[in-house]
Amino acid sequence: MEDNSMWVQPGATLGELYYWFLKTRKVHGFPTRICPTVGVGGHISGGGYGNMLRKYILAVNNAIDDRIVDVKGRLELLWADG
Repeated sequence: MEDNSMWVQPGATLGELYYWFLKTRKVHGFPTRICPTVGVGGHISGGGYGNMLRKYILAVNNAIDDRIVDVKGRLELLWADG
């Protein structure tokens, strides 16, 4: 995370993300709720409300870009519009 960004697969759970943060990063945070079984993709696509909302705003506002594959396997690329 030299540039303060990271890639997370949407199938990862928030619990896995918490664990990774606690093991490797002591200064970064991520706005999430306290349910470790929620998937990261669902959390972000739902806005990303969390207990650290006031400090880190919505999780979706921190997303730089998302790569989404549709049912037919086609890659859809969405860019955040600062």
